[in-house]
Amino acid sequence: MLGRKAFSLLELLIVIMIISISYMLVFSSMQKASTEPKALTPLNLRLSLLDNNITGDREFLCINNSAKCFIYQNNNMIPYAHKISLKDIEVYKVNSEDNTYKVDYGRFKDEKISFRFKIYANGSSSQMIIKKGNKFFYLPTFFGKPQIVSSLDEAKDLWIRPTELIKNSGDFY
Repeated sequence: MLGRKAFSLLELLIVIMIISISYMLVFSSMQKASTEPKALTPLNLRLSLLDNNITGDREFLCINNSAKCFIYQNNNMIPYAHKISLKDIEVYKVNSEDNTYKVDYGRFKDEKISFRFKIYANGSSSQMIIKKGNKFFYLPTFFGKPQIVSSLDEAKDLWIRPTELIKNSGDFY
């Protein structure tokens, strides 16, 4: 007696259903992993906070060496629930005499504010230099992307460059 040479239609349907269920499970788990937001770093800070579908001015602030962070808008303090990679940072700014100084943000509810970042309704943000470990990050106000630089002086030069370009714009005439 000869054996079967082909699968029955029912067997083919069962195999197709098993394969499609396994693909569905694999791709749905991959999609969940990709939609989870990345940890906030100096490089993705502004873009991540702009993606929160919040309009108007808002402020991102961290206390307790960036252990707890909040988004402050319209007199509401909303805890930031996603991952944060802003521990052990120092923030610097450049004053009107083109000198850098370390920023002290003061206190909030008797806890030291370790980081404060303001985003305005037009998409611009606080300009600052962040030191994390031995890296320096220059965060521009509006145009350009945050940059990693090797020293505080190099970050200061990036800060001052637009000012120098504006000052020297009349030199052509």
